[in-house]
Amino acid sequence: SVVIKELKGTTGRRIVRGILGGLFKGR
Repeated sequence: SVVIKELKGTTGRRIVRGILGGLFKGR
């Protein structure tokens, strides 16, 4: 449950931003 909470928290946002940033930079 702790991992799920972290994914929904700032850690998850960091990962999402990193993936989205990589996709945008790829273009």
